[in-house]
Amino acid sequence: MAIASVNAAGGVNGEEVVVVGYDAQSELSKYTQFAQTAVLRDGIAAMFAGLTSSSREAIRPIFREANIPYFYSSLYEGGACDKQTFVTGSSASQQLSVLMEWAVENYGPRIYIMAPDYNFGTISGHWVREYAKQLGAEVVGEDYLALSVTDYAPTIQKIQASNPDVVVALPGYLPYATSDFCAHISGKQTRVISEREEACAVTTRFNITALTRRDRRRRKLSALRLHTCHPSIGDMRVIDV
Repeated sequence: MAIASVNAAGGVNGEEVVVVGYDAQSELSKYTQFAQTAVLRDGIAAMFAGLTSSSREAIRPIFREANIPYFYSSLYEGGACDKQTFVTGSSASQQLSVLMEWAVENYGPRIYIMAPDYNFGTISGHWVREYAKQLGAEVVGEDYLALSVTDYAPTIQKIQASNPDVVVALPGYLPYATSDFCAHISGKQTRVISEREEACAVTTRFNITALTRRDRRRRKLSALRLHTCHPSIGDMRVIDV
């Protein structure tokens, strides 16, 4: 829509803007293949691409060498810095610092980290530990999962053993990994994620916070709440499901 509007107004310097698109199918080898093709064959003037941090790091050197502006719009862990890379998404200081301060204040200082095992997850885990230290909180456990994991039962058992106040559940490679986790903790396999009356799961996806609450008398999960939040302004909203 934006390009159509630009072209309708005469384009850029009198030239029509042309979009060249490729489907990398979430495969890093195809990201690099198509990035090279876009530079060498298509002669692009700018690139907008990548969702995961691993895809960004796979193609960023190609555009840096070609001296072509590269725009990355996903939220990310921070630290990508070169003159050809323009990051427009929120970073850890805009996401995790806000969420952790809120979670520790409302639920307590014991924190468990659940994150994907690649640069986004491991670097974000570092930031969680740093913000926990600043807030006087304690990281009581960490679990970094392969990108293909869909069964969270082992992780939930570790969470139960650690008995945290807050679970920082960072999104993985699969678009709905966080939703899968929320569904799992509300399912029959695991009734509660903590022995505490309330346990909070915080994530940097757009459904920002999932809260599970256990009914002590009935001994089962009685509610699941999703808090949605704009990561740059910390605007919390609650949806009961």
